[in-house]
Amino acid sequence: MSFFVLAGFSIFILILFAGIFLNLFGLPGTVVIFFDVLFYAIFTGFDHVGLKIILFLLIFTIIAETIDLFFVIGGASRPITSKKSLGAAALGALLGIFLLTPIWGGPGIWIGFFLGGLAGTLTMEFI
Repeated sequence: MSFFVLAGFSIFILILFAGIFLNLFGLPGTVVIFFDVLFYAIFTGFDHVGLKIILFLLIFTIIAETIDLFFVIGGASRPITSKKSLGAAALGALLGIFLLTPIWGGPGIWIGFFLGGLAGTLTMEFI
C-alpha cells in the first residue's frame, strides 16, 4: 500500500470514530458516518464499498434520524452538550486509546476510545 492509501484510510477511520462519538452526545453522527463511507467509496472507486452497502446505510441513516426526530417532537430530553464537555471527551478518548492499546492491542483502541471519552465527559460534568 502506498502512503496516500494509508493516509486516506486513516482519515476515514478517524471520521468514522468522530461520527460514532457524536452519537453519544445526541448529535447527528449517523449522517457523518454515511457521508464518510460515501466519500471513501467514491475516492476508492467503489472497490471496497459497493452501492448496495451505501444504499443500506442511507436507509438506516434516514430511519435513525427520523426516529430521533419523533422522540424529540414527543418531548424526549436531549443531552446538553457544551464545548468544554466535547473537548474533554475527545481528550479523554485519545488518552484512553494511547493507554489501553499497548495493553490490549486492537480491542484496546475501542475500549480506550469509549471509556476515555466517557471519563472525560464525566470529569467535566462533575467539575
